[in-house]
Formats: sequence, structure tokens, C-alpha cells
Amino acid sequence: MKPKFDLLALGAVAVDDLLYAASYPAPDEKAAVLRRERQCGGMSAIALITAARLGCACAYAGVLGREELSDFAAAQMRAEGVNLKHLARRAGVRPIHSVIIIDTVRGSRNIFFDVSGVLGAAGDWPPEAVIASARVLFVDWFSIPGMIRAALVARR
Repeated sequence: MKPKFDLLALGAVAVDDLLYAASYPAPDEKAAVLRRERQCGGMSAIALITAARLGCACAYAGVLGREELSDFAAAQMRAEGVNLKHLARRAGVRPIHSVIIIDTVRGSRNIFFDVSGVLGAAGDWPPEAVIASARVLFVDWFSIPGMIRAALVARR
């Protein structure tokens, strides 16, 4: 059987809010925001987006929620050509949310992240046939039992 996807990822994705400042302030000081932007990030999403840009058939089969951050991450992956047919949506789940302060003078950054509500790979999703339809399975360290299940299915 010819694989349906070159790359299938199940791991967590992130929504990164980037704030650019001339420098990171010392404690109890203020700094003006020069620019702000929102990006889709996280190891799984970045791997999929990169591979899709290189022409690979990519799919995300992890779990996201039904709120604004999940919608943003899904829209960004879809816009980059990532197949979301096997994306599961569940109440109470959301992507990693990060606020990243970028010091434009030093070229450094500080990351503040929140992983509450992040699932990554569910123990019961995706179906085994979806995992078997991929040439490469990308896993990360979120929801290890679900990742182990997927790896065992892929190995078979």
C-alpha cells in the first residue's frame, strides 16, 4: 500500500505571541513594545509546516480544543498545506501558549509558556489505519502513553 502521508505528527502545537522590545527591562522597569505578532509554533507544527513547504504530504492528527488558540493553530497549519482531516477536537484541550519577549538590541529572547490543557497525543486517537498510512511518524514528549501507542502501531 502506498503511504497517504509523508509525515504524520501527533504532538503538541503552540501559539506564540511575540513582543519585540529594544531591550528586556530590569525588574520593576517598563519597556515599550516595538512590534507584536502571533505565530504557530511547537515542535510538531514546525516540523509539519517545514516539510509541507518542502513539498511533502503532511498531516496533523493530534488533539486541539474548540477555542480561539486552537482555531488559530489549525488555521495556520491549514494555510501552510498541512492536512487536518484527522485532527481531533475536544473540550478543555488547547495548544501551548507562549509569550516571547524579544530583545532586538541583544538578539535574545525570554519565553513564558503555559502548558495547562495541552494534550498532544491521545491514547485513543488517531485510528491505527491513519498511523499506518504515513511514511514517517513524528512524536514528541507530550502525552507519552499516546505517543508510545502510536510508535508501536507505526513499527508494526
